Amino acid sequence: MAARILSPSDESDGAFSVVEVTAAPNARVGLHVHDQDEEFYWVLEGEYRFTIDEEQFIAGPGGFVFIPRVTPHGWVVGDQGGRTLISFAPRGGERVFREIAAAKAAGGDTPRGLGTDSGPRPTRDG
Repeated sequence: MAARILSPSDESDGAFSVVEVTAAPNARVGLHVHDQDEEFYWVLEGEYRFTIDEEQFIAGPGGFVFIPRVTPHGWVVGDQGGRTLISFAPRGGERVFREIAAAKAAGGDTPRGLGTDSGPRPTRDG
């Protein structure tokens, strides 16, 4: 998974952040929750199978997905890979992408298993 932070939360006084994420074929983010963030996805390329609470559905190019805070969610991208814009509000959800980049640069594991076949365990940020 590759991420480009388009609008970090410090540029909006913590109101929101926007990240562009390019995912390899069959990449996944396992079920997790955000206690303080709402999350919004705009699918730009590819197809994503989202799981939100107990519901599963496919979102393709142009699809918009809203995930309320404290809602278990995750996704798997299709065989062609994909690209999304992800926005977090009201605070800096982009921090996890910084953690992933730092871990990869140091030759370590991806935090919480993000982007791996196993996916992360459900966690609460805070």
